[in-house]
Amino acid sequence: MRLEELRTIRGSIDSAEGALMQFAHRLNEGGEFTSELKAHLGDLHHALHRCKISVVELDDGLTRAILEWHGGRHLTREQFHLLSALNFPGVTNTRAGLGDLDD
Repeated sequence: MRLEELRTIRGSIDSAEGALMQFAHRLNEGGEFTSELKAHLGDLHHALHRCKISVVELDDGLTRAILEWHGGRHLTREQFHLLSALNFPGVTNTRAGLGDLDD
């Protein structure tokens, strides 16, 4: 996964939230807004919100890790593992400042 993909996912969640709000607004205008449907739409809204929070945190963490790496600063273990998991080029324990053994 790349940074651009995270930003695309983030945009998709925003679009889905907007569509959900439009859908709920139109249903509410038509008077066909049952309590069961309202509960389901609320669940969907909360699920989208939780997903967005996770994507935003991952996007922000990845951006910080990339900036630290390109700035020549040592990475935290979390940043190291995040960049390693994404096969970021050149990231090793030694170069990240986490140890003497290269991997």
